[in-house]
Amino acid sequence: MAKQQQHADYSQMSFETLIKEIELPKFQRGLVWSAKKKRDLINTLNEGFPFGAILIYEQDGKNVLLDGQQRLSTIKEYRENPLAYWKPLNKDN
Repeated sequence: MAKQQQHADYSQMSFETLIKEIELPKFQRGLVWSAKKKRDLINTLNEGFPFGAILIYEQDGKNVLLDGQQRLSTIKEYRENPLAYWKPLNKDN
């Protein structure tokens, strides 16, 4: 009988746990999004609209980010410094 591989349930994982466990493979390009592109993503999330995918692959017990590095890094940056995004999102306040 073949051994069944256990997979993580990412839907139940907190963002903080997920971000700590993800490894970037060498083929990932560097961060290239402009400040405007980052603000647009945060605005999209703020409005509750779909924002694309973050693709994680489990390899040798490690979580490897295959796609979504720009999105994930922007969300992480927002979580670490929300005030940098607050003013552009709340121009009337």
